[in-house]
Amino acid sequence: MRRGFTTEVVMLKKARLGTLLVTSALLPAMLFAQSAVPHKPTDGELRDAYVYILGRALVIRQELNDVKDKGAGYNVIKYNPLGSADFVNPNFDVAYLEAWFAVDKDSANILEVPEIDGRYYTAQILDEWAEVIVNINERTMASKPYGKFALALPRSTAKIPHDATPIYLRSPKAKMLARVELKGESAAAEKLQKAFKVTTVGKATVQPPAKITMFDNKELAGVEIFDHVDRIFASAIDVAPNASSMQEAVRRSRIMPLPARRPGRTWQSG
Repeated sequence: MRRGFTTEVVMLKKARLGTLLVTSALLPAMLFAQSAVPHKPTDGELRDAYVYILGRALVIRQELNDVKDKGAGYNVIKYNPLGSADFVNPNFDVAYLEAWFAVDKDSANILEVPEIDGRYYTAQILDEWAEVIVNINERTMASKPYGKFALALPRSTAKIPHDATPIYLRSPKAKMLARVELKGESAAAEKLQKAFKVTTVGKATVQPPAKITMFDNKELAGVEIFDHVDRIFASAIDVAPNASSMQEAVRRSRIMPLPARRPGRTWQSG
């Protein structure tokens, strides 16, 4: 009995060992198979991903439309005629001026803001995700509300004038939207508007905007917007605290089956 029992125990141990070896061999493949199954985004996550990527696409669309206007371009200030502004909520009590700045590691833009006393003004510099980099005015920059400002990339090799305050951009391009209060004196306001100047130090190599499928406000971008995410994310850094997680969510959404594309239609879940 003892001998037979021992033999059975040995055979059982061998069988268990064989099972363990087979399981050990298959475990990496099992774990890989589990990790390879993509997380299926919820409807809410898909909506958030769409809204996030649309935000950047709207800025790209703005850039494409702005630089093709008559008399516009990169590193050129466009002085909007008084009483006209193609914005969603225009303010007709101010004189507007706009510009798209483009720099590289060897160039910079010198923005000159005139001294303005007794009336509201600001020169708002936005990054390529429409986040404000700086507002130049007497309230937010009391120590230097006017004068020369050098718009450049960090570690730029451009020779910046000693009297120009550096403003470091987050990516090679930035948008300026500036305004000067009319205050019932249109001629004086227009004179101050035209006193904003920009000059370029060096010769910037302007990177073309990321390619997107164009859309309008009536029919926003459809699901084809997910086809462009790699180019869009590579075109400009997003400094928002949740940028990394949102961009990962967009990439996860891209590999999921989405509703059929319909030209000129915006995807909506449900």
